[in-house]
Amino acid sequence: MVKKYPVLVFKDPATDWGVTLYDLPINLVDRSLEKALGELQGALEYYMEDEESLPEPTSIEEVVLSEYAKNASAIMLVDIDTSFFPGS
Repeated sequence: MVKKYPVLVFKDPATDWGVTLYDLPINLVDRSLEKALGELQGALEYYMEDEESLPEPTSIEEVVLSEYAKNASAIMLVDIDTSFFPGS
């Protein structure tokens, strides 16, 4: 099953791209936004190896109003395949 998870994108002129999966402590940095986003699925699967439950995606409305999102350059909804996790 594919779900849309909110991702915060961070970029300052002198830095690489940073992406954060809003619902989990997954942060990735790369010179290319495309590469950073492309690594999210694998990072999520690795993180969830020892976890018992996969959180549902937070609504984009809630993310936009969050304190953390105020520092983001952009907020995106990214397709994440949750079929790797039992019971998803």
